[in-house]
Amino acid sequence: MKIVTAEFIRSCVDPAQFPPGDFREIAVVGRSNVGKSSLINSLLNRRDMAKVSRTPGKTRAVNLFRVATSDPDLAQFYLVDLPGYGFAKVSRSIRAEWAPLLEAYLTDRPPLLGVVLLVESRVVTDQDRQTLAWLRSVGHNPLVVATKA
Repeated sequence: MKIVTAEFIRSCVDPAQFPPGDFREIAVVGRSNVGKSSLINSLLNRRDMAKVSRTPGKTRAVNLFRVATSDPDLAQFYLVDLPGYGFAKVSRSIRAEWAPLLEAYLTDRPPLLGVVLLVESRVVTDQDRQTLAWLRSVGHNPLVVATKA
């Protein structure tokens, strides 16, 4: 499959802002600063498509990128960058807002085709294991990708 175009569509801080479901979606989930945005940039072959920072908690919304491909079975889809779980340099109140946003996205999105769970290869945490178990409990069979080897 060849990526023809990729573009940032929107950031959602409330489930009411999620798009109507025109395209299938693939979500990227993981701890703060595990490399979710970097993976998206690499997959899309775009250096600055998803904002990257050394500071945990840079991604603070559900960010959607529309991808057009040469594959007729998956001509267009959204690649979705989610805020990380775990430590983030943001206030507790902001972090508290992320949990219901992520839960709403990961449990109530009919167009969600798949989930990619990123874990740091050197340290798979209990929180990573709990996230994997929770994703499975809500019907996802995530692709687990080890980063920062």
